[in-house]
Amino acid sequence: MPVRTQTDSIEELRWYALRWKIEVFKYVLRSGCRFEQSLLRTAQRRVNLIALRCIISCRIFWLHMIHCSAPRAPPEVAFKVDERLLLTKISQQWRKPLSQQSCLVEYLICRARLGGYLARAYDSPPGSLAIWKGMRWRSDLLLAAQIVRDCA
Repeated sequence: MPVRTQTDSIEELRWYALRWKIEVFKYVLRSGCRFEQSLLRTAQRRVNLIALRCIISCRIFWLHMIHCSAPRAPPEVAFKVDERLLLTKISQQWRKPLSQQSCLVEYLICRARLGGYLARAYDSPPGSLAIWKGMRWRSDLLLAAQIVRDCA
């Protein structure tokens, strides 16, 4: 892009600053959602699959971004009641279980632990892929809980 004025250069810097967000989104879409591995044969089915997985990727990306920007937010911002209950129950086996006073970042770490994040003291915050894997486990666990509830 040609840069002729200071305003042009500021605009280009703003666009470049968004680049890493686009890269993270693409990484989640390709690595977590694995849309390239689908066996769908028609273009329309692939478009539908990519559209659905873009929604999932946006959700994961949003969780990752809110983790960075508002870690002390209440968990209700991102988690429904049944999700919070499930994560609280699962966390009871860990050294530092979730409680009523737990904030959003603690619930996100719990979800990421389901996806393989180790949550050691010196570990960096969980990444998008661990959150994605934890989200897949959460969906399976919520479905199993619903089946057990319906059978009882």
